[in-house]
Amino acid sequence: MVFPGPAPSVHKYWLAERKPRKEFPMGLIEIRRINTFGPEVKDLSHNSITVIGRKTLRGITAIKNLQLDNNHLTCIDDLALRSFKDLEILTLNNNNLTWIGKDMFSNMFRLRTLRLNDNLFHCDCQLSWLARYLRHSPRLAQYTRCNSPNHLKGQNIADLQDQEFKCSGLVEKAISGECISEPQCPHPCRCADGIVDCREKALSKVPDHLPDGTTELFITVLKQKDVIYWF
Repeated sequence: MVFPGPAPSVHKYWLAERKPRKEFPMGLIEIRRINTFGPEVKDLSHNSITVIGRKTLRGITAIKNLQLDNNHLTCIDDLALRSFKDLEILTLNNNNLTWIGKDMFSNMFRLRTLRLNDNLFHCDCQLSWLARYLRHSPRLAQYTRCNSPNHLKGQNIADLQDQEFKCSGLVEKAISGECISEPQCPHPCRCADGIVDCREKALSKVPDHLPDGTTELFITVLKQKDVIYWF
């Protein structure tokens, strides 16, 4: 169960005790502030979130309004938002995004508000698709600007043509490894046969990532109580 309102540490939210869970709430990211205005709106702004992995938002895909402003996002996995087909409003203002995968919005057929202001977009050949997308949907993400390279800094992305998005030398995929590379077993826990055992490890929060195929998590948070999650 996830409780709204501020909290000093994530353990405040993880109070399910020996109750089956098919999903980890919010994909195990540390959420200090959740503003929920009805079941269709999730405001996760001001939470210092750095990465949205492909499982981070699993379980809330039916929402229509997702706000992730004023975090520290550097990476959003290509598949993280693929299932958000009902999304109408997505805001990612004031983060540290340098790049967005070209299929990020491909299934958001109902999207009517998109905000990407105040990010660190690097306008090379990997971001040319975004200019085309914004020109095709001129009401979305208006005034989204390049932060680099220097000769394009401050330019409105939608105003740039394909030939202005240049890559030199070896092109590396801009997506951070944090989005796609998850540790096999969070330190100092033990992992075997789909079970992650973090009991009596003096953890201050739930691990950020778990290996694929995890079916159960055993954890003692701040040595206060044993908690078990089932998938």
